[in-house]
Amino acid sequence: MWVAVLLVLLFCLTGPRKAHGKSEEEAPETTQADPVWNELSDLRDMLVQQKVDLRTMEFRQKEGNDVIADMDIDLEITIRTVENLEKVRTAQGVELNTIRTRLNSSETNMDELNRENHAIMSRLTESERELDELKEENTDLY
Repeated sequence: MWVAVLLVLLFCLTGPRKAHGKSEEEAPETTQADPVWNELSDLRDMLVQQKVDLRTMEFRQKEGNDVIADMDIDLEITIRTVENLEKVRTAQGVELNTIRTRLNSSETNMDELNRENHAIMSRLTESERELDELKEENTDLY
């Protein structure tokens, strides 16, 4: 309602300020109304400035909304990337555990083979000593 009244007053401001072609001397009420007209003119100027400010703010808000939408897309991409990296990390953890198990098994087998090798080496050394003794005995016999 007040918007309609304000628009009517603004419409009146755009019209002539003299009453039906009379000069200011002939229309004394016009001089008394000048402060009212000045105030209405100032109000009209303020309204125009507020419309400009409103459009500027609406434009900035739209730009801000666009930036937020872009950031939402970036966030979604980042979340998916992190999820994929977590899956890869989990798979690598499983693979690492498998490799550790195989390494432990290999080390155990190697220790066992080393013990067997040591036993064989001991027997070989003993056999070589016996062979040398037999050779000496054989040489003594001839």
